[in-house]
Amino acid sequence: MASVWELAAADVLPQLDAGLAGYFGALPDGKVGLGRGSFQQVGTPRRWLWPVLWLLAREGIVFPVWQQRVPFEVCNRPGHDRRGRATLSATRTFHFRNGSKVMPDSIAVEADGSLTDCLGKHGWLAVSLTVEARDGAMRLTGSRVRLRVPWGWLRIPAAVSPGVQITERFDAETGRQQVSMRLSQPQLGLLYEYRGDFGYRWADSPDSPDSPD
Repeated sequence: MASVWELAAADVLPQLDAGLAGYFGALPDGKVGLGRGSFQQVGTPRRWLWPVLWLLAREGIVFPVWQQRVPFEVCNRPGHDRRGRATLSATRTFHFRNGSKVMPDSIAVEADGSLTDCLGKHGWLAVSLTVEARDGAMRLTGSRVRLRVPWGWLRIPAAVSPGVQITERFDAETGRQQVSMRLSQPQLGLLYEYRGDFGYRWADSPDSPDSPD
């Protein structure tokens, strides 16, 4: 099955470092992608933001922390959602000093070929993604933030909407993938970030009949 990146950004993938092929390409049937590494830093030192982050942490979107050298794992799983859209669901587990926290999201390919990232346990926060290659790295820019409310989706005005920028690159010297995420807002500036590196491999899916018990 083609990956969401192959479906929505086929022209971008050939411009990426060869070491990113396993991450953005299609996973073999019955496989998931597993990464393990460490974030140099996670969160924000601006503690006055932490009450808001605490609310978002209940959904596993961001966390009220400012910590360094945080071990983490990521598991990427391709699939389809109830609307039949191709998806890539990711589960990131952060091992903070005060306990482990999980950050889930699911990226879906829309009918027009664009990408939407639904964040959190219930996916009530949606971000449209723009994909580009920059010096061999994958650059993802999130905009058009929407909030799911009882009567549908509420779009947050661009003038006050937060934006996200994610960069994935491969370090040939270490053989590891580097990732950075920065969440900012026009009036408040940088709200949240994480950056670090990890090793990545394919593994049998727990749902595969060939996986060990």
